[in-house]
Amino acid sequence: MAYHLEDPENRIIVSYKGVVYDVKEYFHEHPGGSDLIEELLGKEIDEKFEEAEHTKTARKIFDNFPIVGTLAAREPSTNSESDDGVKGLDGYNLDQNLAKKLNIDYSKGIIWQLLTKDIPLEEYRQFVNEPKNFVGKDSKHVKMFDNWFCEVNSKTPWWMIPLAYIPISCYLIYMSEGPAWWRLLCWGAGVFSWTVIEYFLHRFIFHGEDVFMPYLPQNNFMYVFHFCLHGIHHAFPEDSLRLVFPPFLGHIILYFVFLKPLRSALPADIAFAFMLGIL
Repeated sequence: MAYHLEDPENRIIVSYKGVVYDVKEYFHEHPGGSDLIEELLGKEIDEKFEEAEHTKTARKIFDNFPIVGTLAAREPSTNSESDDGVKGLDGYNLDQNLAKKLNIDYSKGIIWQLLTKDIPLEEYRQFVNEPKNFVGKDSKHVKMFDNWFCEVNSKTPWWMIPLAYIPISCYLIYMSEGPAWWRLLCWGAGVFSWTVIEYFLHRFIFHGEDVFMPYLPQNNFMYVFHFCLHGIHHAFPEDSLRLVFPPFLGHIILYFVFLKPLRSALPADIAFAFMLGIL
């Protein structure tokens, strides 16, 4: 049964498990598009929400919405559990989010806190694998460092990528030798090689919290290494300035890990075109 809810204050409201929420601040941020919410405005969303098989993280988003009231026709769920073992609404309100379990203060740099706190591996794994949302917040960028220089250089706006790598690409094209078909072949080999390398990096290193960390002694430096390398993308997927490596780190890796060994091992006509494919 669907209830149509009239709101005299022009809030954007929906009802979930008997509780009426104002979702105005989240309306245009819904990952599936605002049109999916628009057709449910002023109604109960329980059935559609469950049909979409939302994750536990998605259910936690309700904690961020202002509560307008409850439906008089039914009591709010307090201790129910769905088939997947997820508690009802009040259960989530009582269950503090994972960041609070670690006592992460988002007004301070996260890196120093990860270095100095006593964090069990399981809590770190939960912390990085539970996406945090920024509903109702002006800034969607987390603070990694307290030092302003480190903080600024940990951010990479989209325009910095072409600015940093197009000149290097032009240099590699200029330095490539041989007929076009040969350079194209070497370039393709570089693309294929990086595809394989990135697959193994992503599976076994970037997701080290599930692969190698459980077999090593607990180490905060390992947490920080993993968080900077990849964990931040899972913990804070809305932070658009931490999607890729900062260029100055990328340049160092490209030169010492790839270009220099390639130049030592291969002829120039292969090395530069191969490196262009990797880049």
